[in-house]
Amino acid sequence: MSCYLKEGECLFPTPEGSVDLRTSLPVGTYVVGNSLRGFYLKEMDDFKITGNIYGNPNKHADRILHTFHSRPNSTGVMLSGEKGSGKTMLAKLVSQKAAEKGISTLVINTPFNGDGFNQFIQSIDEPKIVIFDEFEKVFDDSQQQALLTLLDGVYPSKTLFLLTTNDRYRINSHMQNRPGRIFYAIEYSGLDTQFITDYCNDVLKAKEHIPTICRLANLFSALTSTC
Repeated sequence: MSCYLKEGECLFPTPEGSVDLRTSLPVGTYVVGNSLRGFYLKEMDDFKITGNIYGNPNKHADRILHTFHSRPNSTGVMLSGEKGSGKTMLAKLVSQKAAEKGISTLVINTPFNGDGFNQFIQSIDEPKIVIFDEFEKVFDDSQQQALLTLLDGVYPSKTLFLLTTNDRYRINSHMQNRPGRIFYAIEYSGLDTQFITDYCNDVLKAKEHIPTICRLANLFSALTSTC
């Protein structure tokens, strides 16, 4: 039996059984790609966090999701800090918690921008998370400016934009200085006292030294989990 897939005014011969039509996006994690036929979503492994979670990332993740659910349209969150400071783990944790509530995550690791890209993101009309990891490395200044309309929150779809960056000074100023685009800007200057205390309680035998370790750690402005 011959089958034809219609896209716009075009018909494409398609093997029977190869089309799996869904009326909603299955909950999962997807990377956004582009081909001659347009933008598409490709399934990827869901984010996994191994080991114990120290500090307050669960509190931050819950606050971000609560704000996202309480606001009518889109919400932007920028997570900045050096590599190993915890910003990417927080983004993964938000994605995990959102998946438990039936919300999918889209990952952008190519500098897509412009009307076609904006329309594609907005065509996914169910609530979703869009993660731009290492945003300033992937998007140059002109490409960042092209995304301003997408982040403005003027579109009807409900999206949580998560941007991670190692250097917030390379982020376009028009993106940072408008709450409608970036509602939360969380900066990681290093491991906080709660993280260090939780970690030491977990692995240190001589726990009486924890206050001293915390005081010494405060002398270093860029202490991270990779140090």
